[in-house]
Amino acid sequence: MKNIYNYHFFGTELIYKYQAYKILEQDEAELLQSNNPFSLVILAGLYVLRGKKQENLKYPYKRRLMRLLLKNTSLDRKKIERLFIFIDHVIELQEEETEALVYEITPMIEKEGTEMSLSLEDTSFAKYYKRIGKEEGREEGIKEGEAKGMILGQKEVARKMLQEGYSIDVITKLTELSKEEIENL
Repeated sequence: MKNIYNYHFFGTELIYKYQAYKILEQDEAELLQSNNPFSLVILAGLYVLRGKKQENLKYPYKRRLMRLLLKNTSLDRKKIERLFIFIDHVIELQEEETEALVYEITPMIEKEGTEMSLSLEDTSFAKYYKRIGKEEGREEGIKEGEAKGMILGQKEVARKMLQEGYSIDVITKLTELSKEEIENL
């Protein structure tokens, strides 16, 4: 019998009898109709098991669970958040699929009139937005660095022109620096 654990040690016997809940034997349609939040957990487990055999099903399974969760009006925000994080960790997607899911699900999270404001730290969604933020920050930093470099270059040119005896008006026209900036050099 599979529902028993038996342990023998120095003449002592320990027997555990337990009930087994077999996820693969659960009816998907029944779980989808259930209002019990635990049904989403069981569905996630069922989808993970099915997704091991067919990788291409993970994305539609995860999308379905996320949509069901976000449409569930009987749950409070904290339970939705916890289930969201659980589902996100249980069904892992490739980077491209995660990006597609983020674009598809984010409008549901940000839906007007819905004050969901989920804290989704440590989820694939948060990792995606952090990566995008870093890329945008890097690009902005490069542009800012180029602009600063240009200004420093202009100041160096202005300094040399001052040493050569050019007037402040000429230097202002050529370097586009203000008279105050040139005088401070």
